[in-house]
Amino acid sequence: MSTQIQHTSAVVPGSMWQKSWYVLPAILGLFLAGSVNLVQVQAQVLPECTLEQLLADDPGVIGVLCSVPVPLPLSEVPVPHPGNLNDFIKDGQESLAIVLGKAFYWDMQASSDAKVACATCHYHAGVDNRTVNTIHPGFNNSFDDITGPGETLTLGSQHMQFPEDPNNDDITGSQGILKRDWNALALPSAEEVGSDNFMLPFNEHRQVTGRQAMTNINAAFYHRCFSDGAAVEDFNGVNPFGPADPNAMVLNYDGSSTNQVQISLDNSCLASQAVSPFGSDVEMIYHARAFVDGGKKLLDPAIKPLGLQEVHAEDSTLKPYRDLSGVGLVGTYQAMIEGAFKPEWWNSPSTY
Repeated sequence: MSTQIQHTSAVVPGSMWQKSWYVLPAILGLFLAGSVNLVQVQAQVLPECTLEQLLADDPGVIGVLCSVPVPLPLSEVPVPHPGNLNDFIKDGQESLAIVLGKAFYWDMQASSDAKVACATCHYHAGVDNRTVNTIHPGFNNSFDDITGPGETLTLGSQHMQFPEDPNNDDITGSQGILKRDWNALALPSAEEVGSDNFMLPFNEHRQVTGRQAMTNINAAFYHRCFSDGAAVEDFNGVNPFGPADPNAMVLNYDGSSTNQVQISLDNSCLASQAVSPFGSDVEMIYHARAFVDGGKKLLDPAIKPLGLQEVHAEDSTLKPYRDLSGVGLVGTYQAMIEGAFKPEWWNSPSTY
């Protein structure tokens, strides 16, 4: 049986789980020089091209009637924030919310088997570089490159050649979780109780996704997330579909009663994406585990943030919160949530 789950100390900069943005293209400009007889040439100042002109890509327009704008390097581009972030995060507590998001992102305890974190599939330069048990059989549900699950991906794999074999629809995906039915939480353990429900095509091996995890490098600038752009920029607090799902509601306490409300955070496709793996029985959870049960586990005081992992002593974000033992963070997830978020989003006297 192949597991090959990779996990590590949280040492790379993370981004807050409720932010997302898009990447700007890098375009270089040219300059005009004077003539050899030192007669100075005055360059014509052209207006910047509009988006429509750039998309048309007409050589009779670009560089003739308008100029291509030269963008700033990303290091000088301010990170876009949701316009209504202050409706959710307490004044002056954005840094704590970032700590919370990075801890969630790296924490293996979020998964049902306490071995798969969000970062598991984005560990190597933002992507998944694992080679064992990373082939998905494609739509025909039959392995073409290999004899079965658990084998090793190689550069000679036929589905990675060009031109592609039309009869080979194998896919290089990302290894997730074993196929199990969820039974119960097992606190204080982070590993949940599940019953094996192995079936084709992966049997007793970990399941593999039908797409490989996309890079999270510069993901703060993404406008859409997932390979097909299905995770939209307007986060509805529930799923990847934003305003397309009018039934997406979250709970809000107004001081006297708890009510279901609709929310929308712009510039937040990463948040739209982040809620998906935490509810996926291929990626992180045993089949039929409710989203709320995952939340109950992580909020339990027995679950120490990053409690199964070493945290680097010089981590750029987590260093002030690192436990003296070197393992995990001080405090609890509940304390971080209460410190970062306004009380109307967590202070209900009711439980659910």
